Amino acid sequence: MDLRQYSPSRPQVLAATATLNYQPFIITDDVQTGVAYSWLYSPDPRDDRFWKFVFRRDRLPADIWEKAADANARLSAMYDDFVAEIARHYPGGSLLDVACNNGYFPVRAEQLGMRGCAGMDRRPQHWASIKVLNSISGTSVKFLNRAYSPITHGARVGRRYDVDNVLELARYFFPMTLIPRRLRRRALEKGGDLTTDVICSSIIGRAFQNVGFPILPAVEPAASPPQGWRDWLRRRKQPYPAVFHRQVETLITPRDFDLSPYFDVVKFNGIEMAEFDYRRIRWA
Repeated sequence: MDLRQYSPSRPQVLAATATLNYQPFIITDDVQTGVAYSWLYSPDPRDDRFWKFVFRRDRLPADIWEKAADANARLSAMYDDFVAEIARHYPGGSLLDVACNNGYFPVRAEQLGMRGCAGMDRRPQHWASIKVLNSISGTSVKFLNRAYSPITHGARVGRRYDVDNVLELARYFFPMTLIPRRLRRRALEKGGDLTTDVICSSIIGRAFQNVGFPILPAVEPAASPPQGWRDWLRRRKQPYPAVFHRQVETLITPRDFDLSPYFDVVKFNGIEMAEFDYRRIRWA
């Protein structure tokens, strides 16, 4: 997002430089932000901190500045296309961006004519960046300091781990041999939802189970129900002669997708493509 079109004042430029980082913004001719350069050129983007996503022309070699500007411009174009498609489908509607970060999406949505837009994030500091963007671009995006739970489909006030959460996590390290075999699975089911609602395999599992697609269900043989004339007219296929039992979605693990007969695990074969030779490996 190019903020230069709004001719930000000196205090606004300083505030934007101090608060914007991860998402792609052009603040001035000599200051830009965005994570795209890190994605493309960092040895390990997971190790980069937010301050590395602020690029000042006078502090960088020319080639790095050009690479950063190009990478972040591409990321910005992708963001803009994405929000434009949403605005086209819901003209005059509202947008809630869950995990909004600096607030690019709700601000851009209001610029495209959507109304009542808001960003939600568990990190309270992102309110400062949305406030700066509102002051520069004239939008009125709201900020909600909440953490979304895909299990309850609700949001609660953002907060860090406390003693209760630590105890929730600690039960996974309890020696399972001390628990009777018939109670082991139930022991992991009990407790709060924080330790399970952020596991990506649980989220993916819920998505598949919501549409009735099996992952690794328990299958109980059973006779197929008789088909009526409505089924015949609609050409419905005969159900399988079994009853499938859904898994507890919070206990679905990545291993279940590997073992499932309903999924193919497709991997990029870098060994074959690159003519891999293990003798060229330099072990630490």
